[in-house]
Amino acid sequence: LAKAMVAVRNLPFKQGEDFQEILSVAIDGELVNFTGYQFAGDCRAEQNQTSTILFSFAFTVIENGYAVQVDVPYEDFADVPLGPTIDNIASQFFYDYFITEPGGFREKLQKGMVSIDPAVTELP
Repeated sequence: LAKAMVAVRNLPFKQGEDFQEILSVAIDGELVNFTGYQFAGDCRAEQNQTSTILFSFAFTVIENGYAVQVDVPYEDFADVPLGPTIDNIASQFFYDYFITEPGGFREKLQKGMVSIDPAVTELP
């Protein structure tokens, strides 16, 4: 993946709901097969490696290796402190995903902000 660029994406989380996204990567028009690759991803309040990890992402290779499902159950981020924020906007935190190739080469795959949109109504 050395030819791939780091994707910058902001991820919208909703209080009370699980988060899930599906990733695939194409290089020169060819989908990358992630069989044998390892993934890691964390979310932190500050953009550094020494701040407390708020939650981690879970990764599952799917689609015969050509896609990765990223999951965070609501229970994993339910206790993340939200707000107060100006105009009741979503609280924002930093995240990144790393990928390790079967040969051991590790690089950042995606980074950005996680926005957790607060819910006012109590969910059943």
